[in-house]
Amino acid sequence: MQSYIASTNPVSANSWPGKISYTIYFGGCDYKCQWCYNADMLEFKEEYQRDLSEIRQEIKLNALSVDAIYFSGGEPLLQRQALLYLARYAKERDLMIGLETNGASPDALNSILREKLVDYIVLDMKTPLKLDIFEAVTRSQTFFKTTQQIISEVKKTIQLLKNTDPTVQVIVRTTIIPGLMFKKEDLLEIAFEINELQCQWQLIPYKPFNVRDQKYKDINPPSIQFLENLRLFCQKEYPQLNIVIKEN
Repeated sequence: MQSYIASTNPVSANSWPGKISYTIYFGGCDYKCQWCYNADMLEFKEEYQRDLSEIRQEIKLNALSVDAIYFSGGEPLLQRQALLYLARYAKERDLMIGLETNGASPDALNSILREKLVDYIVLDMKTPLKLDIFEAVTRSQTFFKTTQQIISEVKKTIQLLKNTDPTVQVIVRTTIIPGLMFKKEDLLEIAFEINELQCQWQLIPYKPFNVRDQKYKDINPPSIQFLENLRLFCQKEYPQLNIVIKEN
C-alpha cells in the first residue's frame, strides 16, 4: 500500500508535550490556509508517495526509543486506510497514538475512535463556524463541497469528541492572527461550540513562518498581553473551559 507521506521526524518532544514521539507528516490537505506553517505539505505531491511498509519498518526501528506515534500533516484523515494501517501497527507495538486534524473528516475520525486507536487528539479550530470568516481563513470550498457542508463536518467532529472515551486527551487549538482571526466575538463563537467538550483550549500566537502568502509575512505576532485579554474575556463567559496561552 502506498500513501502520501511528506516527511517523518523520528524523535520529537514537541509534537506531544510530555511524550517522545515519532512524527509522521501526511501530505495533502483539504484546507488551503495561506499562513499555514506546513505550507509545503498542503498538496498531494508525487514525490510524497511512499510504500507504507517503509514507514512501518521505521516505526519498528524507533519503537524502543519513543513513547508514541504522532500523525500530523497536511491532514492525516484524508488518507484513512493508510492512517488505520499505521495506527494499528503502532498499537501492536504498544505505542500511544496522537492525531492532529482540522476536523473536516468526521467519518474517518470515527473509524479511528471505534477501534480505540488514538490517545491524544489535537483539533485545529481555525475559526468560528461562520461562513464568511471560515472560508476566508481556510479557503476550503471546492466545486464538490460547499463551505457550509465543511462546517457541518467540523460540527460532527466536535460532537464525536464530546461523546468519545474520556481517557482520550483532547486539545483544541486556535491561532490568533492580527487582522484576520483576533476578535473577541469570534473567540466566543468557538467557545460556544466547544463549551461541553472536555478539552484544553490553546490560544496560539501567530508567527510568520514559512507562509504561502506574502501579506501574512508582514503581520506582527500578537502580544502575550493581547492573548491574555482574549483568554480572560472568554473565561468570564465560559468559566468551565480550560483556556491556556500556548507558544507554538
